[in-house]
Amino acid sequence: MRKFKTTHIDEDLGGKQFSNQDHSNSLFYNCDCRRVNLHGTDLRNCAFPNSDFSYARIMGAHITLDCLTFQDVKLDKYSVFLFLDLITLADIDPEVRSNIVNVIGKSSYERMSAILRHVEPDNAGSFEGCKL
Repeated sequence: MRKFKTTHIDEDLGGKQFSNQDHSNSLFYNCDCRRVNLHGTDLRNCAFPNSDFSYARIMGAHITLDCLTFQDVKLDKYSVFLFLDLITLADIDPEVRSNIVNVIGKSSYERMSAILRHVEPDNAGSFEGCKL
């Protein structure tokens, strides 16, 4: 069984400022993390089962990409689009890129890409209220 440095269960963390904090190797189980600012936050080796990160500022967070990171996590569509948009920055097969753009929608993809490429990193990552 994995041992976590800190454990958060059923906590309401919504809207809190987590930016530039160390929360590495923490468990966030069934937590309300909506609208949390995670820019610069160390979330390596964390698990977030059943937690809600809708409209959280996720750009600039340091995360471990594994199943425990994303298993049963609630994300708003803009955060999902953000992850997909980041993938399109890689040197990937043009057909795969085209498929990702089609999933997001061409006009939404173009607007999101323009936002991501022309904002300061600490202001990116939350698209609440954006007309994508």
